[in-house]
Amino acid sequence: MNELIVEDKEIENMIYKIRGQEVMLDSDLARLFEVETKYLNRQVKRNMNRFPEDFMFQLTDEEYELLKFQNETSSLKIDNLSSRCQNVTLNKSGNKRGYNVKYLPYVFTEHGIVTLAGVLKSDIAAEMSVRISRTFVAMRHYLIENGDIYKTLSNINNKIDKQNIKLVEQDSKIDFIFSKLGFNGKLITDSDGINSYLISIFKEAKKELIIIDPYLDDKIFSLLEETDCTIIMITSNKRKISSDKYKVVYDNSFHDRYFIIDRKAVYLCGTSINYIGNKISTIIKMEDKFMINELLNIIDKVC
Repeated sequence: MNELIVEDKEIENMIYKIRGQEVMLDSDLARLFEVETKYLNRQVKRNMNRFPEDFMFQLTDEEYELLKFQNETSSLKIDNLSSRCQNVTLNKSGNKRGYNVKYLPYVFTEHGIVTLAGVLKSDIAAEMSVRISRTFVAMRHYLIENGDIYKTLSNINNKIDKQNIKLVEQDSKIDFIFSKLGFNGKLITDSDGINSYLISIFKEAKKELIIIDPYLDDKIFSLLEETDCTIIMITSNKRKISSDKYKVVYDNSFHDRYFIIDRKAVYLCGTSINYIGNKISTIIKMEDKFMINELLNIIDKVC
């Protein structure tokens, strides 16, 4: 048999972590020991008493599929895994037809690999098992030597998680304050999704939608395409809005921006629709019935 030249890095790439243990596939070991996979597994079965579960175990179909998925970017590992596909038929339909679990790959831990080399009784297996053991040791040393780096990365991840938790808690506090003030609304911190949020508010109207915005312009039209009801716009911006489809009332009595839904629900918007999302602002639903009725009375006089 021709001498197989294998770099240490290649051996390292054949080591996987499965069920919390570093292991190697039977097909990879067969290649390194220069025997057929079937012959390797046959020798193992003849000496099963020497291979307890912490030395060797068989992959489940889920583990095997996950292993293939994790190695889609590595041509070497794909080739090695694909060589086992002739013995494995994975049925995606969920039934057991055409599926034989006993041909799923076996994997060996470091101790199992040393025992395997002894079972095979070949100079190549003995020599290669030493190299494999040294690779396992080198990897452990690397993890120990770089433990501070991994610890730092872990600490950074923990800090990010804690910061995210604080942001969620802060949002909850803001919602709580709004609820105590009699408001139910949304804090706008950027432009992402704001148009869809406005459209969802406008679509609540079944009969009439009144939009009050002193700086309203033609940009509003794109937000009203899905709203099917009478629409009244109250603005003081006579030069920037013109429409034959909607009723436009010019009045400079209002400073704040309001969305009135069927003369029942009222939303207060902290900035003009033209600029919403550019800076932090809020859209809050008013719950004070007296204030809503007072606003509606003013609107009746304007319209």
